[in-house]
Amino acid sequence: MKKLFATLFCAVLPLLAFAQTDQTGNTQRPDIDELLTVMRIQKLSEGAMTQMRTMMAKISEKTGSSPEDAEKARALQDKMIAIIQDEMGWDKMKAEYAKIYAEVFSPDEVKGLLSFYKSPTGQAFLDKQPLLMQKTMAMSQQRAIDLMPKLQEMMKKELPPSSH
Repeated sequence: MKKLFATLFCAVLPLLAFAQTDQTGNTQRPDIDELLTVMRIQKLSEGAMTQMRTMMAKISEKTGSSPEDAEKARALQDKMIAIIQDEMGWDKMKAEYAKIYAEVFSPDEVKGLLSFYKSPTGQAFLDKQPLLMQKTMAMSQQRAIDLMPKLQEMMKKELPPSSH
């Protein structure tokens, strides 16, 4: 079971960076709100949640746990995802995104980004973004699976055996 929890933890960490947003909605910079909309940030955030759920399920399947442990892992995954979605959903994170974009990009840069993302090339980039995410998630999933034996070995050395 420790192996399963470690696997789930490793699977969630890289995805949290993708799944981020606030409570108030709009900012005082309509150009930033427009940029976030044009860039489809909300869709990307929601897609990351879906990818995370899929990746966690696949990793659980590949860990070779008992049916009982697999059921416990699914229940844990559901709870983890519910908490993550509640705390990092678009409604809670949007204003934070807007604030960061406003801090990082000048109004002229936002104007240029809007021009790019509204262009055919920018739209092509946005259209292909889900495929890019899918491929990078698959790569991350494989890395996490490959990393598991090392983490398990470390856990065996560092954690005392459970007393069942």
